[in-house]
Amino acid sequence: MVYTLDIYPKNRDVKVKADLIVKNESNKAIDSIHYNINSDTDPKITIPNGSLVFDDERLGYRIYELSTPLQPGESIKIKIEIDYISEGFENGTGNTSIVRNGTFLNNRVIPQMGYNSGAEISDKNDRTKFELPPKDRMPELYEGDSCTTGCMTNYLS
Repeated sequence: MVYTLDIYPKNRDVKVKADLIVKNESNKAIDSIHYNINSDTDPKITIPNGSLVFDDERLGYRIYELSTPLQPGESIKIKIEIDYISEGFENGTGNTSIVRNGTFLNNRVIPQMGYNSGAEISDKNDRTKFELPPKDRMPELYEGDSCTTGCMTNYLS
């Protein structure tokens, strides 16, 4: 992965170019690539043999379909270009990630690859309203007096 960031603190702007190599490390072919997009950006994503088939601008979610599925062990080069530009006056504080006396950029600048289950509707009443199945909750930690695998697993394992 190669990232190039041009930061313009006086204008509170940043231009990002990312050259990524993505490898299919699973045992199944991949026919599409999903991205979560920051609503403040409109990235240009270039995927060889890929075409944009779904673009939900409100939720910041895109799906690119590969004309030739990426087979296990194969790699693909992806290019991403983003101009994160502050325009005019804003109501409120605006973009404070890029300022004259310091800049803080996190992973929200670059589109996040993959499906984000954290963005799903989690309220059980809302899920019922939209006829969605119940969302899986935390696994039981104990069965009787025994600790289950859910008890022994955390976000670090």
